[in-house]
Amino acid sequence: MKKITTLLLLVCFCMMANAQRKMINVIDEDTKEPIDKVLIIHGKDTLTRTTPQGIAVLSTEVDSVTFVHPEYKPKTIAIANMPAVVRLKGTGQHIQEIEVVGEEKKHISNEDFKRMKRERALQKANPTGGGLDLLDVYNKVTKHKTKKELRAERLKKTLEAYEEKEEKDTEEE
Repeated sequence: MKKITTLLLLVCFCMMANAQRKMINVIDEDTKEPIDKVLIIHGKDTLTRTTPQGIAVLSTEVDSVTFVHPEYKPKTIAIANMPAVVRLKGTGQHIQEIEVVGEEKKHISNEDFKRMKRERALQKANPTGGGLDLLDVYNKVTKHKTKKELRAERLKKTLEAYEEKEEKDTEEE
């Protein structure tokens, strides 16, 4: 008796689960051909696409469904009135297929990446181009020196020390 009850409950559960879904076919109204890649919006954030045969499975838990495709007029249908075959009317506009070709992979060093990142940030900060370099302004205000400036100062001090030493050596001779 328990096995029969369990089996009946399982069958009822499967029937209820299947009743919450509906399979539809989306075709062109004029040519009667199935439409591939129709975007079906049902619910607030649920999207479905049709297969190449124009078939989609929808949830019946929503009030209405909207069918969208670039070459067809959008159509909204209430779930209660949903036919097994949905016919979409063409807009007459056909979008050509676009081929996207990638470039060769390039290795970018860390220094180049940091430089490009800095340049992008400066472009965002100053989109008109030209004008002030914000990093230079920051460095001047905070009196922060860049690595390049620090190296230049060390080189200058080393050269000055070398010149002084040479002057002393020439004076001693």
